[in-house]
Amino acid sequence: MQTVFAYRSIAIVVRHWFEIAPQDEEHGCRVELRSVPRLVHRGTESASQMLIIDRALWRADLFDVVGGEPGNFRRAHYHPSFAYTEPTDRVWDQRLTNDPMGWIVDRLQNLAGTVDDQAKAELDLDSDQHAVRRDLEQITRVISLRLGDACPSPQACLSQTSDVRYVVPAMFAQYRRVRHGIDPRDDASSWAGVVSRRDLTLLAEG
Repeated sequence: MQTVFAYRSIAIVVRHWFEIAPQDEEHGCRVELRSVPRLVHRGTESASQMLIIDRALWRADLFDVVGGEPGNFRRAHYHPSFAYTEPTDRVWDQRLTNDPMGWIVDRLQNLAGTVDDQAKAELDLDSDQHAVRRDLEQITRVISLRLGDACPSPQACLSQTSDVRYVVPAMFAQYRRVRHGIDPRDDASSWAGVVSRRDLTLLAEG
């Protein structure tokens, strides 16, 4: 499930996300600013137009550590820019941990101060900023529905992240050589089994 607020040159994409870290698991709300390319109008004035949500410009991950008190935000961080599709390193901000909703509202109210200079040159931020401020109550309501404390069970987490279920074995393969931790989207042992079988196959082939 991804909720998209699309404007003239920028889109705000809100979703729940889950990640296997080296020692534990994280989940919560991911908020991305993405570019919306301007396309040539097709057809008549009544024709449906293509909408493309393109390059990521900025990302905030309002993450809890799974297994801790819901709403702990111990892994809340942001990525100030992207190298093509890949985010730059995590940046930590104590205010983001202490007041994630206040922090994200401040960022969305000041798009020009949030995205980098290259992105600003490509965007129509004056028009979009007015529209984002108008919709801010709706945007923050959706964000609140995707936080870690709004995902009370593996089934709830799975329902919000099933579109990227395929990335879980890859994360297990990177960080879990043995069964470890809890996958809030599903029974972790099923994914660990996939990884174990893959490792045995590679060992036999080697």
